[in-house]
Amino acid sequence: FHENKINLSMNAWGMFHPRILQGGRSGAFFLVYKGSKRNTQLEKPVDWIEKKHFDTFSSKKELIEKCRYYLKNPALREEIACNLQELVLKNYSYAPLCLKFLKQFQQLIQIQH
Repeated sequence: FHENKINLSMNAWGMFHPRILQGGRSGAFFLVYKGSKRNTQLEKPVDWIEKKHFDTFSSKKELIEKCRYYLKNPALREEIACNLQELVLKNYSYAPLCLKFLKQFQQLIQIQH
């Protein structure tokens, strides 16, 4: 993922694919397909912010424009990729997910007693 200047995520249902987590972990930049004009609601994790952690496109024309833009602006592309990498490593790697699970499990046990 990181070897590519721009990675595409094209999920026809407008949802984030786990591949973005894998690529984000390595510092990759993503353009994410968000569907047609009728379906512009992109299902994404709550803490993910468009243009901070990724960018989107909804048509072939917009994809081409954004590819050209980000290829001409490598510093911005790399900043967005670093933001995604930081977010993924902080919140979506095994250690934080396991800690979150254990806290929820402890709360569940306390409620039942």
